This record gives sequence, C-alpha cells and structure tokens, in this order.
Amino acid sequence: MSEELLDFAKLSDEAKNTAVSDFASFYFNLYSQNGLELITSFDQKEVMNDINNYLLMHQNEDQKEIVKASIKDCFAQFSELINQIDQKFYANGNSEKPWNDWYNEKFVKLGRG
Repeated sequence: MSEELLDFAKLSDEAKNTAVSDFASFYFNLYSQNGLELITSFDQKEVMNDINNYLLMHQNEDQKEIVKASIKDCFAQFSELINQIDQKFYANGNSEKPWNDWYNEKFVKLGRG
C-alpha cells in the first residue's frame, strides 16, 4: 500500500517546515536565474512580491544565508504560495515530485519545452 499524499495545508507543522525549506531552495534557484514566470501563474494572492522584495534586499548576502533567513522571514508567504500550487506531499513534508521535475512537467505542458 502506498503512502497517502496530502495537501500542504494538511501537513503537520514539522512537515510544513520541511516542505517550505525545500521549496524555498527551489524558488531561490529560479529567482537567481530569472525563471519565476511559471510560478507566477500560480500566485493568485500575489505573495511573490513580498518574497522577491526580501530576496532583493538581501542580494549581497551569502546564498545559503539568504535562503535560510527567507524561510524564517517569509514562511507565511512561501506557505501561501505552496498552497496555491498543485503539488502533493508525503506526511514528512517531502513533495510527491522533486520540485525541478514538477517544474519541468508544467513547463512542457505549456508547450514551451
């Protein structure tokens, strides 16, 4: 029997921390490459502005430190964004699909790949 997949909102607090941490690293990589267009299409509550402004304000800091700090300071925004994305999670907070695979599948479905 396979493990049940959950929406982000149904994860425990500890699992949400794992999910946000993984997503924030993925997000920062896209941000660094100016590749957030696909993610923008999911941002119905416009939380990316807050995240991007935070990253811009801290752009001269070490990448690992920026990601770590953004997880803490933008946790609510990352959580809201993840809630809007069609990704499921295991109970431990790991995403059903690695974020890069999820992104590539969505990109190909849009006919850009």
